[in-house]
Amino acid sequence: MKAWAHEETLLDAAQFVGVEVRNLRRDGRGYRFTLAPRPRREYERAADVPYRLLRPCPREGNFPAGRGNCWPCACDGHVHAVGAVCWHGHRDFMRAVFEREPDARIHTALADYHGAEDFERKYRDTNKNIGSVMRPLRYGDACKCEAVPAVELQLITAQRLAALVGR
Repeated sequence: MKAWAHEETLLDAAQFVGVEVRNLRRDGRGYRFTLAPRPRREYERAADVPYRLLRPCPREGNFPAGRGNCWPCACDGHVHAVGAVCWHGHRDFMRAVFEREPDARIHTALADYHGAEDFERKYRDTNKNIGSVMRPLRYGDACKCEAVPAVELQLITAQRLAALVGR
């Protein structure tokens, strides 16, 4: 991800939302970085839905000696976490950045946001299918978080307050 905003804004937004900014480096006039879940893992992306939940494993009994799961689908009936921030975490981080700098620009692999209004208009379109045609799974559903609503409520309240004050 690349953002044209102040370094302090990015770090403050990450701390507010509960994610970590990793590998923050200057890139031209902006900063390039990666978001990572913090140890409490509020915003943690999940791997695809386990294969066994949909149908029996085609390789049942064919795994190497000593392994309880077939490879690579790991059919143990659990949704596995991956070390990445989920769609909700990215959304909340970007909202926090735009709350602090409404004219900032953020470029991701899925969209290029030019300011807070452009972000609010476009971000829902990034909740795309990352599964297959037979097993669709949207970014927003590949998640172990509970889409922590407190951040969204705080940002909406701040936006309403700014509108009332005439900002």
